[in-house]
Amino acid sequence: MRLFGKLLATVVILLLLAATLVITLLHTQWAAPMLAHLSRPFTDNHWQAVHVNYQLSDPWHVELIAPSLTDNQGCQVAHADVLSLWFNPLASLHQKQWAFDSLLLDNPQLNPRCQIDQTGPTPPIVSARLAIRNGQWHSDDLTVANAELELDNWQWQPNIPLWQMFSGRFRLAASELLWQRQVFRNFLLDGNLTSPDHWQINGGSLQWQHADISGKVARQADLVTIEELVVSGLQLQSRSDIDPLSQQLEQYSADGLETTINRLDILDSSLELDNITINHANLSVTGWQWPRPLFEQPLATLSFGAESGQWQQLPFTAPLAKLRFSPGQISLEAGSLSLLDGFVRANGTATPDSLIIDQLSANGLRAFLPAGWQNTLQTAIAPLKEVRVAELDIGHWELTAADDTSPWQVKGLNANGHDLQLIRGHRPWLWQGSLTLSTGFAVFNQISLNEPYLEMQSHNGKWQLTQAIMPFEKGLLEGKGEIDLSREARPWQVELEGDSLPTAILPQWFALPFPMEGEVDMTANASGLGLDYTTLSHSMGGSVNASFRNMKLTQTAQQLWQHFAKKQAEATPVDSQPAEHPAVAPATLSPLHISSKRGQLVLHPWQLEAGPLKAIADGKWDMATPAAQHIELNATFDCQQLSRRWQAAQDTVALSSCRGNSI
Repeated sequence: MRLFGKLLATVVILLLLAATLVITLLHTQWAAPMLAHLSRPFTDNHWQAVHVNYQLSDPWHVELIAPSLTDNQGCQVAHADVLSLWFNPLASLHQKQWAFDSLLLDNPQLNPRCQIDQTGPTPPIVSARLAIRNGQWHSDDLTVANAELELDNWQWQPNIPLWQMFSGRFRLAASELLWQRQVFRNFLLDGNLTSPDHWQINGGSLQWQHADISGKVARQADLVTIEELVVSGLQLQSRSDIDPLSQQLEQYSADGLETTINRLDILDSSLELDNITINHANLSVTGWQWPRPLFEQPLATLSFGAESGQWQQLPFTAPLAKLRFSPGQISLEAGSLSLLDGFVRANGTATPDSLIIDQLSANGLRAFLPAGWQNTLQTAIAPLKEVRVAELDIGHWELTAADDTSPWQVKGLNANGHDLQLIRGHRPWLWQGSLTLSTGFAVFNQISLNEPYLEMQSHNGKWQLTQAIMPFEKGLLEGKGEIDLSREARPWQVELEGDSLPTAILPQWFALPFPMEGEVDMTANASGLGLDYTTLSHSMGGSVNASFRNMKLTQTAQQLWQHFAKKQAEATPVDSQPAEHPAVAPATLSPLHISSKRGQLVLHPWQLEAGPLKAIADGKWDMATPAAQHIELNATFDCQQLSRRWQAAQDTVALSSCRGNSI
């Protein structure tokens, strides 16, 4: 027993002596070589330090000045200005494990061209906390400057990603971060990591594109939750600024990640992209799930407002919108904007193939419709199976259409409608409701109208034009009509009555060669089936009757004769040259009568007399048989005679001179 006590005392004395020796050496120039020698059992690499700071008052703290790690080929793997180590006295070094309460690296530098040598098993390096100051990182995709990093429960092992080396609280701050050619300044993340796929950012902030961005984010497996995100003062001026972010989001979506935005606020921000510009906008989103489409959001809201903007070269001001998203529909609870010198306000609901508007009010709009606007409109409404408008109020519009074949303009357009169904089954029409249209002034293909008025109504597809009034400068055209869209054949009928109508509407509206001035009194009625052209061509019936007053030619009789003959000042014997006549000469027209039965139209003989020119025309159209269609014109000018016949696609002219010779 006495022998065992002596041995134990000897061991204790030796350990104390060794500890004393080590502590003494830590205060000398041999401290760095000694620590390097003691670390050899734990690594195949070589490390060294310029100097070691140690204080007996803090026995478990060692500070290494300018430490470096070098591989067996002499390549410096890592270097730092300072490495501070707080050892854990409860950890056992004989278990071949580096255990620390804390590690602090100041200005660490890694050389990616060097690799850590390891031929045998590597003991883990464990620290309750790892801290890095003045950190720098450079790679192909990411550059970080002046970073500060703090990680709890850090444990290093080779070939393990950084986010799998720690658990608990983490903090990353950097004065500047460069990613995908985008610069992020004053970058800060503060959060907790409980597992590689479960983390929480309690506070994050950065500056990007003149914006201050802050928020809280959490991730659980494949679900990312943005608890709150605030973006203030954002300025985007190029698509290239957001392309990297868009590509990264697409990659996240391809990887199966889903994101829920509990709240997103974008404040006083502006963007200028290819087709859209927004100035000083505010946006608030709640409950959004990405990458779900618009009509698959379970429950989300969006509020938007801006000072001004431009879309497709169309400027607008003061846009406001409050939207609510639910499965299968989007509700516009309130929406308004000023554009085209007017103001629009609306609320309603949209689905993937329908638009249900509770109220639409638009006043004071002035628009110039470019060529091809009809195709643009048809493309826009093509996906819509149904469009309804409960209340429609349009006031004081001015529209101008730049159509070369049939230009038109309306000023002071007003429209009021109730319970309207404007599209059913992808077919535009007034299927339901009542609608009135009026305008102070209108021009259609150079023909002016003063205060035209239309009134129509429809019940379940049975459309009726109850009143149509089209006042001209000295005349009036009235009409009414109906079509039953609820029946497969779509029967229709129309009635027109005109008093003192200008004859200019004939060449301008119906493309008829009619070089005359005067007034027309007319009545017309027609009916048929409108399913398609085939049913129309076999069913249309009706009549047109017109009488003419105060008629005058707008060109000379000779010019009209040459137009009939399709010849221009053809050389003929002198005695057959027509005499000159006044440019505007009186003319008489017999009443016009056109009748139709089952698609077969008949132009009853119609006579013209204008000085030396006399002409008579008649003809038949068989709408179902184009080859049977013909119109025949017989005319004389003094002693000349002309016969002209239009049949199908053929146009033949026979002309004889005063001497009886055919020309």
